Amino acid sequence: MSSSTSLTLFFFFASAFLYTPSDSFNITTILSQNKDFSTFNKLLSQTGLASTINSRQTITVLALANDAVYLFGDQSMEDNKVVLSLHVILDYYDIKKLKSLSKKTAILTTLFQQSGQAKGQQGFVNVTVKDNGDIAFGSAVPGSLLDSQVIDSVASEPFNISVLHINQLFETKKIKEDWQGKEFKLSPKTLKKEQSLDHKKK
Repeated sequence: MSSSTSLTLFFFFASAFLYTPSDSFNITTILSQNKDFSTFNKLLSQTGLASTINSRQTITVLALANDAVYLFGDQSMEDNKVVLSLHVILDYYDIKKLKSLSKKTAILTTLFQQSGQAKGQQGFVNVTVKDNGDIAFGSAVPGSLLDSQVIDSVASEPFNISVLHINQLFETKKIKEDWQGKEFKLSPKTLKKEQSLDHKKK
């Protein structure tokens, strides 16, 4: 084997070894491929959540089409950030995985939980597979409805990122009332982890 061939193979395997899942997705790029999610995509960037999502190694985003995001125009950017963070799940769930839930229901952790400001079950969502096979989401706060339904999958890159199209926001009124006037920010521990991941990407 020639020295040039050996060198080429070395760099090939070295680059493969250094490759990490966190480099493999960009939520802005994923959503930009479908104009139906242009407003949702813009909101993620405006609130700074896009960079937070991209810094994660595994994530699920519950995305809304343009005709379902009209409520965001009537509230502050901080409120928008809180509501959107409730629709970002800190693990990978595609439709197949959700329909395979052992008990057909589960409580999942959202990005809002990592702000350190959530009370009780506010930072969690309930997902349930109904008898007809439909997948429904809702806040895990007691008394909340399962009022958001999965329509289809927008994109999935197992087991890094899954983007699921839902028909509407789930109810967050009580959570927003408790949050009113406060500044959304990640806990120091979470922020340190994100900064570490960003540094590795660079």
